[in-house]
Amino acid sequence: MTISDITLIIFLLGIFISIIGGAITLFGLVKKNGKLKRNLFIMLISLSSSLLAFVINNYRLISFSGLLFFAGIAGMFWGITLLIIEIFKIDGNKNKFFAVILCSITISLFSGMFLLSGSNNQKTFSLQTSEQGLRVPLPKISLDDETFIISGTGVANSTITIRKNDEVISTLSTDKNGDFKYIGNLPEKEDMVLDITDDNTSRQVTIKSLLTIEIEEAQRQEALNEREEEAKIQQTENQSTSESDDNNEDNGSQISKAEEEAIVKQKKALVEQIEEIVSNDLNRTEIDRITINENMGREDGSFVVLIHLIYDIKNSKSSTKETIEMFSSHIFASIVNPELVSDGAIFWQVPYHEAEPNEVLAKFSFIEEDGKALIKEESFYNTLK
Repeated sequence: MTISDITLIIFLLGIFISIIGGAITLFGLVKKNGKLKRNLFIMLISLSSSLLAFVINNYRLISFSGLLFFAGIAGMFWGITLLIIEIFKIDGNKNKFFAVILCSITISLFSGMFLLSGSNNQKTFSLQTSEQGLRVPLPKISLDDETFIISGTGVANSTITIRKNDEVISTLSTDKNGDFKYIGNLPEKEDMVLDITDDNTSRQVTIKSLLTIEIEEAQRQEALNEREEEAKIQQTENQSTSESDDNNEDNGSQISKAEEEAIVKQKKALVEQIEEIVSNDLNRTEIDRITINENMGREDGSFVVLIHLIYDIKNSKSSTKETIEMFSSHIFASIVNPELVSDGAIFWQVPYHEAEPNEVLAKFSFIEEDGKALIKEESFYNTLK
């Protein structure tokens, strides 16, 4: 049973108690105007608080929901006490202390039962969340039919709500394995931010528009063309230099130049691979700079890659940390190669959280081991600590 289910039960109980209490008050206390007004007011507060708690909880405004939730409970239990007093003909004027004690016992008893039930339920839910949780990987984009697919996992047999600008656009149910899938159309001009929530967790996913994808692809192609032109110019200069060199240059020097050219090509290919990963897979992420050096600690000719990225989105601290950690792992897993990339780090700038311009707020370093990327250090600085 989830918090929303408990809230619904309280809401229904509030209606029931309000109707019964109101009926008894109207038909049994018509002549006692003071008590009539008091009881009707209490029943109205009970009904309104329960209704507001139910509505607000389902819109995930938890801080207000908690207050109104317990206000509804208190109103209902006070109403129950009044009903007991009226049913058993207890004279509240002559037995004020008895009425207060009875009210206190009733509230304590039912509140204790509710809190115990809620505590057990919360413990179970927290265990499920820690083991599974709500995970929403990067969406898959299909330009053929201009759609995107979000495939995620959550708690088994739970409800997943997808909102756009606080408006619910879809409600899904996870299967017995906790999997769910949502298919939508790519926006045409403006990027779209979706809030994906279950009963206790929220994730935010940005869907790039067709216009953004087109612009980024054009920019990427332009950058590739510029690098190809630079490579051609460099190659021409190298050839001219080589032709002007002494024809008696030894074979060792020729081999050295060939190795240098091979290294340049490898670095270029690696930069292009990283740019493609960031462009296609990392939402709202830009490359600040990429530095590739030879790993002097190894003799296999592998590289150390230093990547500086900018994650430009307004998001909570916890969601930001989870997202950049997931992005870093994705890049590491994609570029690590025993013969090419053996070590490196990713440095993150997050303008929304930075206290100073161009401030590095997170660093993830990795190392290659048995062909796999292992994160050896992750650090968060200043506002992301």
